[in-house]
Amino acid sequence: MSRWNAIVARLLLRCASCAAWASTFGSSHAAVNVYFGGPANSKLDLSLPNVARNSFLATLSSFGIENLETLAGQQNPTLAFGGGVTATTGFSNGVNTQFAYSVSGTNFLWDTEGANDWLQFSQPVTGFGSYIVQGGDGSSAPPSSTPSNQLTLRLENTMLATSKDVVIGNLGPDWPFYNVIFVGVTDSQPFDRVTLIESYDVDGLLWDDLVAGMVSPSTTGDFDGNGVVDGEDLAVWQTNFGASGNAPFTLGDGDGDGATTGADFLVWQRDLPEPLTQAVPEPGAILLSGATVVFLRRRLRA
Repeated sequence: MSRWNAIVARLLLRCASCAAWASTFGSSHAAVNVYFGGPANSKLDLSLPNVARNSFLATLSSFGIENLETLAGQQNPTLAFGGGVTATTGFSNGVNTQFAYSVSGTNFLWDTEGANDWLQFSQPVTGFGSYIVQGGDGSSAPPSSTPSNQLTLRLENTMLATSKDVVIGNLGPDWPFYNVIFVGVTDSQPFDRVTLIESYDVDGLLWDDLVAGMVSPSTTGDFDGNGVVDGEDLAVWQTNFGASGNAPFTLGDGDGDGATTGADFLVWQRDLPEPLTQAVPEPGAILLSGATVVFLRRRLRA
């Protein structure tokens, strides 16, 4: 038995050395990008919000738009973004109809006063955005006496129990102004829940043409999305090896097939800077070590 334990120990040490190598290069965190454009005085001229919106959409490989036109009168509506992506919501004010306050069509989603409204997606996404018509909740810009209103989006991955607050920015003046803005956020780490948080929330915001989608990977081997292909990306791949059914290009999936396999290791190895490539263990060695450890552990338990 001691001989088997020694073999297992050596193999575990080898895997640990691979993990240590992975942690040697780089310490950047996952990339979060914010898009904030406007205000526009009315929906007749959306040039400023659309600059931000177009920049946001250009980063997405796929996306869907919910324009709310079939959901009039629904409280806490279920939104549909196409491609099987839906979202349940906590908007108790629901979908309202008023041409003057919508961006496209006649319907808008009215944010509830004094509450953090939310969306829960049916599957993880990496991009979310929306037009906002600011019916109230403004800033302290003269002559208004209201405090500034900072908008924050809380991004959560409920399956992984992770959460981050992303500050979007301070909104424009309160009534009698009619402000249309666009807000958007992308994250290299998938999220499936968005909570809308205002620091001054007494009148509600009006949301329209909501967008959900997936970010186009700039470098497919950059699994953590920090703009650098390094050992931290190998650690992402190792952690998620064997996973399937994920959103494409997430959790170490470099070829976009929704699974984390040996083929994704090769994608990472291909994208490595040249000096690092020479120090990388062969994929077969890593996979064989892992498989051998699993086999030996099972034999020991038997």
